[in-house]
Amino acid sequence: ITLFKGADIIHAHDVFIWYLPLRFLLMSKKVFTTFHGYEGKFPPDPKAIRIRKLSNSLSYGSINVGAFIEKWYGTKSDFITYGGIHEIKNLKIKSTQSSKKKKILLVGRLEKDISIQVYVDTLKELAKKNFPFTLTVIGDGTFRKLLESYGTVLGFKRDVKKHLKSTDIIFSSSYLLMLESLQQGKQIISAYSNPLKHDYLHNSPFDKYITVSSSPYDLAKAIIRGGNKEKILKAQKWANTQTWEKVCDTYIELWNKK
Repeated sequence: ITLFKGADIIHAHDVFIWYLPLRFLLMSKKVFTTFHGYEGKFPPDPKAIRIRKLSNSLSYGSINVGAFIEKWYGTKSDFITYGGIHEIKNLKIKSTQSSKKKKILLVGRLEKDISIQVYVDTLKELAKKNFPFTLTVIGDGTFRKLLESYGTVLGFKRDVKKHLKSTDIIFSSSYLLMLESLQQGKQIISAYSNPLKHDYLHNSPFDKYITVSSSPYDLAKAIIRGGNKEKILKAQKWANTQTWEKVCDTYIELWNKK
């Protein structure tokens, strides 16, 4: 309580509910909330929706990580962010696509809620068409054994960047990983398997730079066709401007606004 009393600003990340008892003890204290992602369940649990709405109504202001949150949780925010990356000074704008066997990197929990089955079926399509590729997976979960039949599963790793640099194609639907991948000039394949994840991907600035589909056939076709060089170069330039400094400025603007 002493710590909260002495703070000028309190900012919760999702877990505003932990602060709830103090919200009524410290009525004049400025408190803000950032809402991240979703709970991995579709449709969202009504209890989770109620908690977010309550948190938002009792906050002085809020930030949504992704435009989809307002639609699916009913929490209209002051700002929307997609995270940030460290700017690379004098970034060499170039396509890193190799012309030989394509190296595919999949990163994330190997579970149904991140559309792993769609990625598995995409790999199956590529194999059926005798498309040459290697697969490296950073992550773990119930789909591990299935993915091991297509490539190497390393489990969870702290350092993803060294693997990112040496690959051609990224399977991912994580905003931060997509930013880093675009900055590195990679082709990004993003799968969805429910309407919320569709909005997560399509209602974002990434949409025009990545391939998004729920169809393994369409994703495999995009991989075989290869990344559009002009689009990859534009994506590199854009991603390099999405810095943590910009994210910081958003928070400062929010705190100063109220």
